[in-house]
Amino acid sequence: DLAFGLTHTSRLGCQIKMSDELDGLKVTLPAATRNMLVD
Repeated sequence: DLAFGLTHTSRLGCQIKMSDELDGLKVTLPAATRNMLVD
């Protein structure tokens, strides 16, 4: 995978369904991105 800062626990944010059970969830965002259209 070519995602920036990829780790073995990385997940796609677009696959997270928001619900009450996620209240208080803490996520870590990478310091940068890799955008093939721009970079």
